[in-house]
Amino acid sequence: LFGFKFIIYGIHGVIISQIITTFPLAFLVTSSAFCSFITSLEDAARDLGAGEFRVFRTITLPLITPAILAAALLIYMTNLSAFGAPALLGGGISVLAVEAVMQTLGVMDWGMGTTITIILLIPSFLLFYFQSVYKSKRSYVTVTGAPPQQEQRKTPSSIKWAIFIFLSFISAIVLTVYIVIFFGGFAKVWGVDSSFTLAHYKLVFSNTWRSIVNSLWMATMGAIGAGFIGMILAYLVARRSFIGKRFMDFFGTLPYAVPGTMMGLGFVVAFNKPPLVLTGTATIIILDYIFRRMPFGFRTGVSTLKQIDVALEEASADLGARWKTTFRRIMLPLMKPAFIAGVTFAFIRAITELTSTIFLVTPKWRVMAVDIYNFVESGSLGSAAAMSTLLMAIVIILLLILFKATGATVSMFRM
Repeated sequence: LFGFKFIIYGIHGVIISQIITTFPLAFLVTSSAFCSFITSLEDAARDLGAGEFRVFRTITLPLITPAILAAALLIYMTNLSAFGAPALLGGGISVLAVEAVMQTLGVMDWGMGTTITIILLIPSFLLFYFQSVYKSKRSYVTVTGAPPQQEQRKTPSSIKWAIFIFLSFISAIVLTVYIVIFFGGFAKVWGVDSSFTLAHYKLVFSNTWRSIVNSLWMATMGAIGAGFIGMILAYLVARRSFIGKRFMDFFGTLPYAVPGTMMGLGFVVAFNKPPLVLTGTATIIILDYIFRRMPFGFRTGVSTLKQIDVALEEASADLGARWKTTFRRIMLPLMKPAFIAGVTFAFIRAITELTSTIFLVTPKWRVMAVDIYNFVESGSLGSAAAMSTLLMAIVIILLLILFKATGATVSMFRM
């Protein structure tokens, strides 16, 4: 365009791709925290004469710190163990995740591949430890009873327009990517011959229908399982005292710190021999989805519960309610935003998972993400674009169904 040529291949392409891929994660985590945020604290500060910046710095920002730290931890772990973007856009750069896969599947040196994945654990563990120490020294309770009437304050025009321009720029980039992929599926030879064709979609529906069906039901099962397990662990860690609580907190997040290559290799090695042989089955892929994505719901649930005063449960117990009744009538409704955010993200990440499932798929249990990667590797960019478009459509439609079935709306995820 106007003589300007931008080459996406290289470290800058990987960074741009990872930003576009992971910023929705930060949005979902922080929006869940804002759903439980009581604005009366900010109103009280303004009534005492505090300016907008001071209110944000001394009240808003500290109270959403758990959500920010949870998002930072999960995004860092995601980017650290990413395989798809560096492999396809890296332009030959060497990163640990790609090198681990190449050593394992390319050179067949499982020992070196496992060693590299272990190295990836070190920075993740350090960040997790810093997060735990920081949050343990502070209190983030804001929900202590029935929420008061909250007035939506008008955003100053200067801030509103600055945010609008920035978000419009981000949206334009994301939409451009989607539009290019959509039209790429109808191009005869992507980037060379743009003449219209349906050959790529015919190939996708004729040769990869099984992987589409597999991806849908396995990702759904994995997302629901990850959401429920994450919420239960979050409640135990945030509300119960027992021996090994810190270990449960640590191991609840550990699956996300483990690179996908290590997770995939671990499942293959652990369930490849009697008494429990799962290798080559759909069960092992669903278990990978559950335990790899469960930490998102877990961390989001813990972040939400830290804002809810335990006095609500104590009052329920004083009135004679059993633990199950208290959990069902009080805690679950308050944790609903966190649960929906957890299931939503788990489904999106499961159906697009590549790094770990590349070790687990078989000709019978193929999934869309691996088929898309194989299309790109074989040079069939049009077929990859067609299948990617279909994947995007499936995700959007099922998310709308999820919102409708649960009574959720987009406002529940608004910052």
